[in-house]
Parts: sequence; C-alpha cells; structure tokens
Amino acid sequence: MSVKIIGDKDEYIGMFQRLKRRARFFRSYCKSPLWDTNISPPELYDFLETYPAGKALDIGCGTGTNLITMAEKGWVVDGVEFIGKAVRAARRKIHGKNLPIHIYHTDFLAHKLPTASYDLILDMGCYHSFPDEDKRIYENKVAESLVHGGYYLLYGFLKTAASRQGITSNDLLILSTHLKLIRDERSLGVGDRPAAWILFQRD
Repeated sequence: MSVKIIGDKDEYIGMFQRLKRRARFFRSYCKSPLWDTNISPPELYDFLETYPAGKALDIGCGTGTNLITMAEKGWVVDGVEFIGKAVRAARRKIHGKNLPIHIYHTDFLAHKLPTASYDLILDMGCYHSFPDEDKRIYENKVAESLVHGGYYLLYGFLKTAASRQGITSNDLLILSTHLKLIRDERSLGVGDRPAAWILFQRD
C-alpha cells in the first residue's frame, strides 16, 4: 500500500526546518548557551550612545541582558522570546529593577506587533537562523513595525559554503528594498564563522 502525501514538498521541508530550529534552541537552553554572556556588546552601546532614546524591540531577547542595558539607557523596551526557560530567567533579572521592560513569551513570526511603533529593533542571532520563507515574513514585520526614521540593528552569521543557514547577499538586497542600509561591518564570530553587524533605517 502506498501513502500519498498531500501538500507542497517545500512546505514540508520548511516545517521540518522550523522544528529543527526550535529543537536546537531548546537544547541550547538546557545548559548555558554560548551567546548568553550576560554582557551587552560594544556595538549596542555605541548605538545607544549615538542615538536618542525611544521605544525598542529586542527579537529573541533571551535572558534579557540587552533589555536591561537599553532600559538603563532610557529606552522603553519590549522583548520577544519563544523559549520559556529564557523568558523566566529574563523576568527574574528584571524583577525589582523598576525598568520599563515588557517581555512577550511568543514566537516573533506569530506575534502581532503594533504598526510603526519602534524607534529601534534589535536582533542578535535570530534572523540568520530562519529558512527563506520565514525570512520574508520577518522582513515585512520588521519594516512595518519601525517608525519612519527608525533603526534596525542586526547581528548574525553569514551563510557560507560550509553552513546551511545564515545571512546571504540576497537577504541583504531584499532587506534593502524595505530599509536603507546604513552600515555593514564584517567580522568573525564564534568558531571563526563570518558574521556581520548591520544597521538599517526606515525612510
């Protein structure tokens, strides 16, 4: 007896990639993830010292280190994170600090965001992990959620021949149809993997 699969092959591949991505992040938080250093990077401090405070969104806020850094610099901050353990740790960190921080335990792609509400959207390590179809959803959400003149600060690994995931030149071209590229600084990340800090602005 043969089994007939109903649906598009790419749809099933995308679904499988999403499940693998989720499982990888859940496993990472069973220990202490490499990216959870409890220290905000100098590139974020440079931005906060250069631009006036406003309202910010941290996509994949993890245990809340960058939320606290931004709030202490005068920003009103929202964080989105789908790993429950990370959300609980972030809420413990901010407890009693009386800072303007709100954390949403949800998937960014499914979370309804207010239109044109954020002066800054920060992403350190989420965008580069998405499959292409999810990147296209993500890009629209980011562009629509920024105020005119707002900034999108992105850090991520670049896709190479040896990696299945990462930011590609095509991704940057598509992002540039939504937003104006301000800065693109290349470096080496964990394991000497090529990475970049990229700053966009909404016209």
